[in-house]
Amino acid sequence: MAHVPCARVFLRVEVSSLQDPFTKCNPICVVHHLTALSDGSGTWVEVGRTEVVWNVVSPEFARRIPCDYFFEQRQKLRFEIYDVDSDTDQHGLSDAKLLGSMECYLSEIISTRRGLCDLNGTIAVSAEEAEELSVGDAEFHVRAEKLDRKELFGNPDPFLKIYRILDDNGRQLIYQSEYIKRTVNPMWRIFRINLQMLCGGDKKK
Repeated sequence: MAHVPCARVFLRVEVSSLQDPFTKCNPICVVHHLTALSDGSGTWVEVGRTEVVWNVVSPEFARRIPCDYFFEQRQKLRFEIYDVDSDTDQHGLSDAKLLGSMECYLSEIISTRRGLCDLNGTIAVSAEEAEELSVGDAEFHVRAEKLDRKELFGNPDPFLKIYRILDDNGRQLIYQSEYIKRTVNPMWRIFRINLQMLCGGDKKK
C-alpha cells in the first residue's frame, strides 16, 4: 500500500452569541467527517466532541479535536452545536437541541487558519499541527487556600482555568476544571494535559 502523506492536527472551536444575551445554554460541539462508501455515497462519522460549557452564550471550548489531515484529499467536516440539559444528555444527544451547524473542508481551515460561519451566532474553527516530539502529558496537582468570598453570606463554587500564552501574547484556553461546591479551600482532582495543548510540544516554554 502506498504511503499517503498526512499530518496530525488539533481543531479548536469557539462560538459567540449563540442566543440573545439574556438566554444562556449548555453548548457542546460535535465534529463529523464525510466518509466515502464503496457504492459512491457518503456517511458522516464522528471525529470527536468538546466538553459541555455550562450556562453561557459564547463558549470557549478547552478540549481540542484531533484529526488526521491528508494532503491530497478533500476532507469535508461538519461542526454541530447542541444545547444539552444534563450530564447524561451529552452522550447520546437524544434530548439535546441542535442550535446550528457548519460544513467546510479541513484544507480551508488549514489554509486560512480560521474557519468562520454564522449560525444564530458565529462559530470559529482553527487548526494547529501536532509536533512529532510532543508525545506525553503533564500532570497537575492543584489546590487553593483562603479564596475571597464574593458574597456576604456563603462560600464560592470555585473552578480552575489554564490558558496557554501564544507567540502574539494572546491566550488560549486549554483546560477548565470541575466546580467544587461551597468552599474557599478547594482541592481539584489530579488532571493531565497533553504537551501539544500545553506548550505546542515545546518543553522549553
